[in-house]
Amino acid sequence: MRAVFLGKSSNYGVRNGYMEEPMIVDKQIKTLQDFGLSFLQAKTYLILVQLGEADAKTIARASNVARQEIYRVMPSLQKLGLGEKIIGKPVIYKATPLEDALLILIQKQKEAFTELDNKRCWLLQNFFMDGTKAAIDDNDTQFIITSELSLFFNTQRKLLQKTQESIDIMLPFIFYPDRFCQMWTQLKNTLLVKKTLKIRLLSQKGGELSKLPRAILDYPNFQFRYSTSRIPFGMHIFDKNELTMCISEKNGLPSLWSNNINVAILARNYFDLQWAKAELNPKGLNQPTQS
Repeated sequence: MRAVFLGKSSNYGVRNGYMEEPMIVDKQIKTLQDFGLSFLQAKTYLILVQLGEADAKTIARASNVARQEIYRVMPSLQKLGLGEKIIGKPVIYKATPLEDALLILIQKQKEAFTELDNKRCWLLQNFFMDGTKAAIDDNDTQFIITSELSLFFNTQRKLLQKTQESIDIMLPFIFYPDRFCQMWTQLKNTLLVKKTLKIRLLSQKGGELSKLPRAILDYPNFQFRYSTSRIPFGMHIFDKNELTMCISEKNGLPSLWSNNINVAILARNYFDLQWAKAELNPKGLNQPTQS
């Protein structure tokens, strides 16, 4: 381990007139970068935390960073509240304790998020100033592939809101019980308004029926059947004319959405064929326990 001469500006641990070089690891620097610091800011701050108080020369030696870079980065750390400057000859820098510094950085992240959210609202309100929208007409035939889970659920939520008559769901339930339950949290609010909405759920044999919320099984227009054969992918058909369909077996994503009439007809016919071959849910089998 390299030794660095300890001047009066540092209160780091001393051994025979020398101080041991502060040790930091890449993961510590990377963690501080996640809080919004640059690599140089994170490294310099961590060194200064270990030194406690030090001048630029000592910080530069301990961090193996050029002294002019230390002079450049220290004002930014002061501005962030991660350090203080003690006027003297030489100038001494003092680190904000790590726990306090992390709270400061978190608060700044919250403030930045709030500002960004305000800008989001402003952009949504002012983008279409002439009252027109450059959006594709709902009547246009579309195929959209979604590869991110939150976007997938956002699509499902919008489809649930406008569905009026029926939802047919085919799900390899043994793989995705939690995903259906997450959909249910959106669906139950829809059912409070649309009490005539018909729901059919087809799941493969051996699916965890206990994962189904009891409230949906008590819904009078809900039907559930077991498929006697393997279900290779999940599919939701809304009002028989729009659908979402998983196009991967790994995790349900990516997912295809379409309102193409021919695709919708194929999906409906396939679902009805599988539904006709499926078994009715035997009474008393895996009765649900959740509400």
